[in-house]
Order: sequence, then structure tokens, then C-alpha cells
Amino acid sequence: MTMSSYNLTRCWALGLALISISTTTCGVSWAQSPLAQLKVINIRKMNDAEVITRSSEKSSPKYAVRFRLQIGADAGVYLLTVGPKGSPPLGYCLSRNGRNVVRFDERSGDDRTKSPGVEHLNSEDGARWLLLPAMAALEWEIESQPSRAGTEESRSIFIRKDMGSPAIELVAPWYTVGIEK
Repeated sequence: MTMSSYNLTRCWALGLALISISTTTCGVSWAQSPLAQLKVINIRKMNDAEVITRSSEKSSPKYAVRFRLQIGADAGVYLLTVGPKGSPPLGYCLSRNGRNVVRFDERSGDDRTKSPGVEHLNSEDGARWLLLPAMAALEWEIESQPSRAGTEESRSIFIRKDMGSPAIELVAPWYTVGIEK
């Protein structure tokens, strides 16, 4: 091995190590899939007109959290949804305080330390699996209240490779909404 090929090999290995370090420290979620990635792309305070038209509660500050689901280049995926076209995907609200992670089950009102799973959501009236083609991107917003002090939030959604494959729960990176005093 010549000295220049040795240096080239070392540079290549260092480059891979840096890429690995940057992806583990830049908010890559622990439940991403090679099929798709779920990201939080924006958190903003809603203006008064939005609160009046979109919110059921008018009293407290409201925020809009925008998510993006990016489908991989190899194949399309099925996404669990309910409601009219453009409705947010079905999934769970998560909160984290230290190491304690809790999923809020909106149907039963229970907090759970483990995911209730896709079957629980799939039984909702009008739930269906929508095929998204390879390289598609889907964005949506959810309404949110300011996070409690020391608490981070996230959302999960469910995808599957095909209708015969098991569902995969994707969890967005953790985020904090507004400031609660």
C-alpha cells in the first residue's frame, strides 16, 4: 500500500465516522425506517385569525407544529390515515420527561408507557391505508399547546411496506412547543 492510498483510506474512514457522528447528534429519530423518514420542520405560534378558524379552544396560546414524511426512493409505502384527503395520519401523541416516555391514547384517554399499536388505531371508523409512491413527501400541521416545563413532545405515525407486511411505528424527533411559565 502506498502512502497516498493509505492516507486516502484514512480520510475515507474519518469521513464515514464524521457522517455517523453528525447523524446521531442532529435529531435523527430512534424509530426511522429505510422506507421513510418523519421530521418536524416548523413550530410557529398561530395568529389570531387561525386560532378563531382552526381551534376549538380560543383562550390559550396555540402553536402549529408542521411535520414532513419523506418516502424513500426504492418503493412506495402505505400510510394509516382517517378522514378526508389531506387529514393528518393516525398515530399517537408522546411526551418525554427525562427518561419517562408516555403515549397518550386519545380514544380511551389513557396514558401508556408502551405503544397501544396499530390495531388500536386501525379499528377507528374510517381508518384506511393510503399508498404513497416512492420519493413522495407529505406535510401536515397539528395544533399544539405550549409544552410543560421539562417536557418534550413527539408524534408517531404508522407505515407499512405492503398490505402483507407488519406496520412500522415512526416517531418524530422530540420537540418543545412555546414556553410555559
